[in-house]
Amino acid sequence: SASMEVTQTTGVISSGRTVGDEFQRTIGAFYAIYWLMRLDTDGQDGFSNGVDEEWNPIKLTEPDDLRVTQGEKRLNFHKHAQWSFFHKLLMDAGLLEEKRGTGLFKSATKIQVCQKRLLSLLALTAVHDI
Repeated sequence: SASMEVTQTTGVISSGRTVGDEFQRTIGAFYAIYWLMRLDTDGQDGFSNGVDEEWNPIKLTEPDDLRVTQGEKRLNFHKHAQWSFFHKLLMDAGLLEEKRGTGLFKSATKIQVCQKRLLSLLALTAVHDI
């Protein structure tokens, strides 16, 4: 019923926040994880600036870009963030792993996602306030 929907979106949960607020925080956490896992491609832009109408990461070059709010802060963050620390955090958490090559490429290494740990992080993020 309509009154049940209102209760579900405005009710307070164990964190003290409304269901709607908690939903927004959870989705934000998912996006943060998504962009951090993509730091070597478009993750820095997505993490710093979000996406455009077509879901492409916004690449800022000017602080007065109308696609975002607080463009100067976003540019400053993107430029001065210690991205290597974020990468180290993901490695230390076991979300990313370094794998040695096989065969002729034994000395080559590559970074890959530890799917089990990432899935665990995503599941815990989704149910953190149930």
